[in-house]
Amino acid sequence: MFILCAALIIISAALTAPGWMIARRRKPQGPAILLLSLPGIVLWTILTAAGIGAQSLSNVIEIFGIAVVSVIVAYVKLFIMDRHAMKDSGIIALLIVLGVTLLLRLFMPVIPE
Repeated sequence: MFILCAALIIISAALTAPGWMIARRRKPQGPAILLLSLPGIVLWTILTAAGIGAQSLSNVIEIFGIAVVSVIVAYVKLFIMDRHAMKDSGIIALLIVLGVTLLLRLFMPVIPE
């Protein structure tokens, strides 16, 4: 499970990297946006360990959704939020990923194994 989570974090960072490099030309960007999936996966792990949401081995698929959402939100932050000079766009992006994680965990039905 640890290897799967680490691989998804690395893959989502690699998919975000081209947009990050392009966006850095217009506005300085920190490397934290590359690891946007990390807080979502950590929150998912905490919620799962606490017994919140459906408890099935097949619900590991939610992690893939979190990784995809984090890449999409990172690109929205880099190319839309920063272009409109939104203040605290990084925090907004983080809250979106954490919110989607919480919603996935609460409303995903039990997937049969």
